[in-house]
Formats: sequence, structure tokens, C-alpha cells
Amino acid sequence: MVTEFAAYHDRFPTTWEEGLCRDVHGQPMKIPWLTDHRHKGVPYWWCCTRRPQFRQFLEERVARTVRAGAHGVHVDDHLGTSGALFLGACFCDRCVEGFRPRDPDYRATVLAWLRGAQAGEPRRVQDHPLWGEWSAYHLRAAAAYMAELRALAAREAGREVPMSANAGLLWPNHLADYRALDFFSAEIEHGAALAPPD
Repeated sequence: MVTEFAAYHDRFPTTWEEGLCRDVHGQPMKIPWLTDHRHKGVPYWWCCTRRPQFRQFLEERVARTVRAGAHGVHVDDHLGTSGALFLGACFCDRCVEGFRPRDPDYRATVLAWLRGAQAGEPRRVQDHPLWGEWSAYHLRAAAAYMAELRALAAREAGREVPMSANAGLLWPNHLADYRALDFFSAEIEHGAALAPPD
């Protein structure tokens, strides 16, 4: 859901920007661990799992994988958009619209709050009083979408399809969609480059 930017770009070569995550200022965000990656001159941008075009791409990938005979589906970066919470995202129109029952325009609310900071008082979007609710909103959406992908895989296969995901299990957010998954593959930093040679 995060590392497939090149394939997503190839699938939608002229409209790929429609699927991007946005920060509170409306700017797209690079994937921090892929900042050196480019595809056809375009940086690897973080895409939003609430955007219809990016969902179409992901759903086509799942369906194609299962139709090819895969016995299971493994999803890397299974948190999708909610995985970008640590960056202060996503504030695309679709995400903001979905939060309206709690705040009519959370993006405008946060921008006004950021502008209201006193001199010498640094504020981050993650410090806003509603950030906890905003995060829960995104994590619930991630869990619901993984359940949708699981159901899609089962329909395509005509049977239940085991689903797995990479997860940094020490970060509780990685368990938000546990009901949709059969297996977690613990993702840990090995520090191989720092290991002394044998």
C-alpha cells in the first residue's frame, strides 16, 4: 500500500496525483524511507487508501494475485494512509470529508490552531487536541479497508484466502486491523550494515 508507487504510476500515468496523501497544507508527501526512489523522474509519493483511484489499483492487484493462483495474500505496509500519521497526514479532501461528523473542516481547524501559536511555541499537527480522535478515525478506516480486501480475495478465489502483513508489533497501531489478518510478520531493524564481518 506504500511501496508500489511505480506500479501505481504506470497504471494511472496521467492521473496518478489523484491518489496522493496530503499534508495539512495540501502538499503531497514523500515516503521517508524511499526518498531516494524515483520512477520516470517522479519521487515515490505516499498514496491515500481512501482515494478511489488508489483503491482501484490495490483492488486490481489483490484480484490479479488471487486469480493467478496464490494461496494467500501478503500486504506490505498494511496500514495504508494511517501509516502516515507519524508524518501528520493525511489531510486530503476525502479524509477531511469523512471526519466531518466530528469537525466540519478539520484541516481548517488545525491550520487556524497552528497559526494561533505564540512566538517560540512550536506546534505540530499531532499536538492538536483532536489528534487522538483523528488517528482513531484513520486506524478504523485502515481496519475496514483490510477487511474489504480480505472479502475481495475470498470472492475472487471462491474460498477464504489467508491474509498476512508486515508489522512492527511494538507499535500498537499495527494491530488495528488484526481481525482481517491471519498472520503478522514481525518487521524489525536488523542493522545488518553495522554487523561486524565473520
